[in-house]
Amino acid sequence: SAHDAAYLSSSYWVAFTAGRIAMVPLAACLTPGALLVPTLALNALCAVLMATFPDSTRAMWVGTLGSGIGVCALYSNAISLMSYYDLLTPRVTACICASSATGHMTIPNLFGLVIHHSAMRYEALVRLNVLFTSSGFFLLVAVVSHLSRNFTPAFSIGGTPALRPLSPREHGARRELERLAEEL
Repeated sequence: SAHDAAYLSSSYWVAFTAGRIAMVPLAACLTPGALLVPTLALNALCAVLMATFPDSTRAMWVGTLGSGIGVCALYSNAISLMSYYDLLTPRVTACICASSATGHMTIPNLFGLVIHHSAMRYEALVRLNVLFTSSGFFLLVAVVSHLSRNFTPAFSIGGTPALRPLSPREHGARRELERLAEEL
């Protein structure tokens, strides 16, 4: 019912806000990658839960609350992740913002097209959510693994700058990121 949908939506935003508040002290103790991977994993697991039990009201509630917590740290910690490895330049920031805005415009439209022009109707929403969230999770794990293997953090976990020169590999990666950002 519309009444239950309103409660479900409100609960999502309460979980999102509570997750953001909980991330503040955690960010002082954990690296951005250590915050990003579990939160997106939670989001992906909640999407799978809702897809696995489509007729369960309990799965819908747990999935909605978990998704709110799971998505709360993504954007801010993606920026923090690049900054953590001293790869955040104005061009890289612009690319992150442009790709985020593009995703926020195109993915909901894709969902709407599939819902209205396929036989699956609203069931497509859950299946596409599983697909996009799982894909994003595996991509994030690959990025975090690559950064941790190939770069030295510019900051300690407490946020104190780690004064160190960049390695030739890091200089090359920074130039490559700036070149890609310029092309976009």
